[in-house]
Amino acid sequence: MMGFATTSPVLNFVLRGTQILFAIVIIGLSVDLIRGHKVGSLPNSLGFSAFVGGLSILAGILGLAATWIDGLNSLVGVGIDAIVALVNIAGGILLATKVGGANCGQKTDDNWYKLSRIDILNGGCDKNLKDEEVCWYWHDSGANFAKMNTRCHQSKADFVFMFLVAAALIASALITYLRVRR
Repeated sequence: MMGFATTSPVLNFVLRGTQILFAIVIIGLSVDLIRGHKVGSLPNSLGFSAFVGGLSILAGILGLAATWIDGLNSLVGVGIDAIVALVNIAGGILLATKVGGANCGQKTDDNWYKLSRIDILNGGCDKNLKDEEVCWYWHDSGANFAKMNTRCHQSKADFVFMFLVAAALIASALITYLRVRR
């Protein structure tokens, strides 16, 4: 069985390189969001985002290996790509739902209050001595408020890159499926 790479190794390298590069961006954004969470339990969605990036890198490396290993360049590879694409879509939808229609650029008290209600942006919340909920980036000053704007932009970029990785994976799976079907 001739591997897909014998017909178009450049296309495989481009798609997998794009996938790996975007997955590295996902991990970087996710880890920065995780590091910015200061109080309380880490929202599961942030941990899942980092997992999505790591899984996408692993799948990209396997996809590159398919250039030389025909067993990975078969329906098994299509299945791996499909599963990882679905995980990226799920992660993208999860973060998109969390951020919702938040306005990341508006720097007003009203908008900062709305951003402070989003657990992946607010740095974590806890009760103070008066039993009032206080969130990390909502308790101090404009500098902390502006950090929520930054975290909002990062979250939106994170889910966009997840959708882009999913698109690269779907393209790779489709090309491999069409080749295997011949």
